Amino acid sequence: MKAIDFFDADELIHCSFRYFLGRRTIATCAFAKDLAKAWDHLMPTTREMIGQELLKAYEEAEKKPDWEPLGDDCDREAWDLVKEKAIKFLTEKK
Repeated sequence: MKAIDFFDADELIHCSFRYFLGRRTIATCAFAKDLAKAWDHLMPTTREMIGQELLKAYEEAEKKPDWEPLGDDCDREAWDLVKEKAIKFLTEKK
């Protein structure tokens, strides 16, 4: 067995999302882009949690322009890819 076999992939992705959201590194951009690519393969509950948390971060960003809960502009552009998927998922779920 590999060490990764002891973990739940969706849980790791959700925790990684929480870690990267708001950070300012190239790793943040890479994670967000990969998350957008993997979106359709995540469990629905994971997509719902991440989608709701991400949309909340966007709302906070609009309320407080000085605060950057989505990171720098390049990070936000990468999160926009996930946001599109999240809105589609959450809209279709209703």
